[in-house]
Amino acid sequence: MNATTIQRSPWARPISLPTVLLGGDFGNATALLSNSGAATPQIPSYISTGDDLGGLIATRLGAGGSANPTAGQLNVGEIVIFHENMTYFVGELAIAEGHSATAAIGDSSRYHNGHTLILLLALASQLYPTETQITAKLVTGVPPKLLKEQPQIKQQIARSLGGEHSYIVHDTHGTRAIKLTITGVQVVMEGVIALAALGESGRPMGVLDIGGHSVDPGWFDANGRVVDARTGSMTGAGTDRIGELVSQEFRKQHGRALTPAEIQDVLHSYLYGMQAAVYHRGAQTVPAAWIEHAIATTGKQVNTYLSQLWGNSDGSTAADGAFVLMIGGGARYHHLHPTIKIDTEIRHIDKPEGANALSYAMFADRVEQRQAWPRLEV
Repeated sequence: MNATTIQRSPWARPISLPTVLLGGDFGNATALLSNSGAATPQIPSYISTGDDLGGLIATRLGAGGSANPTAGQLNVGEIVIFHENMTYFVGELAIAEGHSATAAIGDSSRYHNGHTLILLLALASQLYPTETQITAKLVTGVPPKLLKEQPQIKQQIARSLGGEHSYIVHDTHGTRAIKLTITGVQVVMEGVIALAALGESGRPMGVLDIGGHSVDPGWFDANGRVVDARTGSMTGAGTDRIGELVSQEFRKQHGRALTPAEIQDVLHSYLYGMQAAVYHRGAQTVPAAWIEHAIATTGKQVNTYLSQLWGNSDGSTAADGAFVLMIGGGARYHHLHPTIKIDTEIRHIDKPEGANALSYAMFADRVEQRQAWPRLEV
């Protein structure tokens, strides 16, 4: 890969590097990759194995009984990775065509058992769609609770992602062989790095990272130090839970649960003020009231947790902070239908789902400037 001039963060000085600096957010619901200077590719964190790409293309060629001039090409968002003699359907393709698609929800080992690596390979191919050799250093994060309970996970993740990875990608850009070499890996705490990058110095402040499976609050004191007693994780109140509750209501009304693809379509439609049609004995619409009830239900869980973590002696929540930054994909839903109660300013950003990936890439700039990458053992 040719030397690349990276758009620097305020933490770094402008220099040219032959190695790109990446920030990877490989959460349960959605995975993103950023280099802080380009568009951030985003895919659902679903992977399926054992599927036959040739069979899929042959089926599409035979659609309607005649040759399709676009057959043989994958659709936008569809990615196939061939790595170590295994074929993986990734993202949209895994959800739509995979027989055993999984996002490994609730499985902490997904960060180092190969699941995250396949997501990284897929996202790198989308971030650099014409490159065949990519050398990079990577910052990624895990929830505060997981990092506290399993401190060894830093080395496990570094070993699984570091080193050389040769693979073949099939996507809308065609088919190409790629060698991705990861020469440095830094594992940080989710949420708090975004607060450090996007917050303000000299003021106590909080962050609420609403992801797919977990909700992760973090807190900085006025000196910019993480307050451990006010930083944690709760599971079962993120966007995955919102989708589960909507699916349960659909089952109650129509006799079957929604598929992952249908849940994704329903929730995304809600964000854009539309109703999605689900086809089951005709077109069935999902009322916005169902989604808002699910948001309110998860919001109530978050409020209970925050009252324990951020509660003050006067009964207020986080009132001693200057503001609370709300990030993660779930922030969009709670922005549209506010049910989380915090007794200070809540700040939203334009693309909350990309905040972690972008702040990780910015932090990678800082680590590179200081030459403070941990020793990589692979």
